[in-house]
Amino acid sequence: MAVRARGGPGRLLMLWALIAHGLSAHALSLRSSRADAFIGDAPLGGSLSFSRAEGGALAVENAGAEAGVIEFGVMIPPTRDLPAGFDPLPDAGWVRLDRVVRHALDPGQTAKTDIVVSVPKDSGLDGGQYAFDCAIKGRNAAGSSLTLKTRVTFAVGEADEQGEDGDAPEEFTVTARSARIEGVELGRRVTLRNERFQGLKLANAGTRPLRVRLGTSRRWPKHLRPETGFGAAPNPRWLKTGPVVTVPAGAVVTVPLYVEIPPQARYAGQSWSFAVTLDVDNGKSRGRRWFIMSLTTKEDLQEETRLNR
Repeated sequence: MAVRARGGPGRLLMLWALIAHGLSAHALSLRSSRADAFIGDAPLGGSLSFSRAEGGALAVENAGAEAGVIEFGVMIPPTRDLPAGFDPLPDAGWVRLDRVVRHALDPGQTAKTDIVVSVPKDSGLDGGQYAFDCAIKGRNAAGSSLTLKTRVTFAVGEADEQGEDGDAPEEFTVTARSARIEGVELGRRVTLRNERFQGLKLANAGTRPLRVRLGTSRRWPKHLRPETGFGAAPNPRWLKTGPVVTVPAGAVVTVPLYVEIPPQARYAGQSWSFAVTLDVDNGKSRGRRWFIMSLTTKEDLQEETRLNR
């Protein structure tokens, strides 16, 4: 039996296990520094390190009264065990642990390992979010054993654009602050439009051109929330915004938005909001505006999509 207890910031996350056929005095007890961690966005062909993202290597302490042996390894969880928006790591070979993975620990001793993820330079991975477990298997001389799992998640592609929150140049306007699209199909690239929304209309009332960089954000600003009845999109990169747009002086440019959601049954009949960023630069000042794109997905996968999965 394994029970995970979460502590507050800065405290160790505990995992205790007692083997039913053994005496509690001989039970193995371990605790690790993290139960789960999102380690960031890796560019195609780039890498991420647990220690850089979390400020230190993953640590495991023998919190029991007897010596034991632990071993670090990598496990790929099934899709059903993952939160929405994440898929199982495609290949365990992407992950590298420290050279020494097996450690003998006396009571009170700690072992550490770094976790490095290297992403292939494959454009098909761009925008994906993946998960795997760093498994810590422990055993003591009395026969007690347990396995701790630290869930590691990451994204592939560019990180959130670090724009300056606040008012954009006053000559810039966007015709709407939000839009909603119903019945989005899964498994294909969908242009987000209906009778009310044909795309983002960016207007420049000034005398010099504006450059507008659009993107999506995992971080929602304090003054914005998903639309009532909608959750934050589990993978903001499903929404595609395109390259930097130049809006000439006195002009209006319409920018289409697209979405592509994987054809998985768990994403059918969902309601999500995406936080879209608009970073505007007129050559003298810059600022950020926000747009909320809300959508619902169709209740069922299309027959053609199911046949082609």
